[in-house]
Amino acid sequence: MSRVEVVAPVAEVFVQFEGQPTGPQFAKHSIFRGVSLRCWQYLVPEPGRSDAQAAASIEAAIQSRGCRDIVLQDCEVAHIGTYAVWFWRGAATAASSDAICTI
Repeated sequence: MSRVEVVAPVAEVFVQFEGQPTGPQFAKHSIFRGVSLRCWQYLVPEPGRSDAQAAASIEAAIQSRGCRDIVLQDCEVAHIGTYAVWFWRGAATAASSDAICTI
């Protein structure tokens, strides 16, 4: 082997939109177009997970809380080992189109 590519993910979140879910301060009017986000990891905490359904407490690579008018268009989220996008509490008029998510 003459060449090796090593990827060591360290980021806890790739993109985070953080507003106040109940207002009046919202994260708003953002468009991500043609962005590729790759190679992220999720490490299970020491006590493990015990969510009742769908591991709903696990974070995602792209997260939004308290946001308005957020658009992810023609984006790729790949090799992340967990959820690609979470629109959490207070997210409205958020959209994703023509996205590719490979986990």
